Amino acid sequence: MTTLNPPTNSPQPQQRRQQHDPLLIVLLATVAGLVVAATMYLAYTHPRLAVPLSVGGTFLSSLVTMCALMLRRR
Repeated sequence: MTTLNPPTNSPQPQQRRQQHDPLLIVLLATVAGLVVAATMYLAYTHPRLAVPLSVGGTFLSSLVTMCALMLRRR
C-alpha cells in the first residue's frame, strides 16, 4: 500500500505559512503607511476634504476591526 505523505525533507504547509508571515506584515504596514500619508497630504492640501476623509477613515477602521474579530472567532 502506498502512502500519500510528502517526503520528510519538504516543509510542512504550516511551516511555509510561518515563514511568510513577517514579510506579509511588513508589506501590509508599508502599504498602510503610504495610504495614511497620502490621506494626510490630501487633507492638508484640500482642507474641505478633511471631514469626509475622517468619516471614511472611521468607517474603514471599524470595518477592519469587525473583520479581524470575525476571523479570530473562526
